[in-house]
Amino acid sequence: MVTPATPLLAQQLRKQVRYGLSPDSPALINEWLAIDRCCYQGFYHGVCSTCCIKEQQSYLELQFRCLLEAVLDELVPLQWRCTCLDHIYKPLFNLKKICNDDDSKQRLQTMFSELALMSSYFNASLTGLISQQSAASETDNILENLRK
Repeated sequence: MVTPATPLLAQQLRKQVRYGLSPDSPALINEWLAIDRCCYQGFYHGVCSTCCIKEQQSYLELQFRCLLEAVLDELVPLQWRCTCLDHIYKPLFNLKKICNDDDSKQRLQTMFSELALMSSYFNASLTGLISQQSAASETDNILENLRK
């Protein structure tokens, strides 16, 4: 069972998620999303009744931005970028639950649009990476045949 964390621990986990410092630990994302909340009540109940909606939205937007930055950062290990992309919907759907005015709904729609656009860039870079790996593999095969 995950317990409420100090802001320092949440900050450390956010850094690990953002930079893919533990790419073989995908559960780290769920742990970070669970503890990086506006307060303890938010931790236990998912949505907090004591903090203002704007504060909750701020935390969820920060989670979304962190995951999106990790997905788009080509210096982060590929498997971690894919894992972040698999989890990026979570803060967006939590935001959707607490959108209570036109401004917040518009901001959420903008984030969904940004995600759609950026994920197409990610897919293009992924396709390019696979093509480069295939070309490198093909080059290795040609060189191997020439050595024979």
